[in-house]
Amino acid sequence: MSIYGQLDCKDCKQSIFLGKAIRDDRGALRYFVVGTASTDEYRTLSRAVFKFFAEHVGHDIAVLYDYQWEDLYGDEENWLQIGDDDVNGISFDKYLKGWPGWPR
Repeated sequence: MSIYGQLDCKDCKQSIFLGKAIRDDRGALRYFVVGTASTDEYRTLSRAVFKFFAEHVGHDIAVLYDYQWEDLYGDEENWLQIGDDDVNGISFDKYLKGWPGWPR
């Protein structure tokens, strides 16, 4: 069974999907991976995470596993999913548009 992680701001109800949790042989989390993402896609994700941190200073921010999310927050219907173009989401391109924090 795969376990996934996300970066969340409880105060603003915003979330960024971080990908699959990769663990070492002792079970310690080593990193997150998003499928077969390219270097450019990881650069975009990294830019979004840095922008997210800048926008949410002093807020209730957490990195959670997917199975923890529902227990803590309940329904994701009212959350903005950054990097996801679904009904409750905004693409990374739209989220990062005009943000000068980290050049492409």
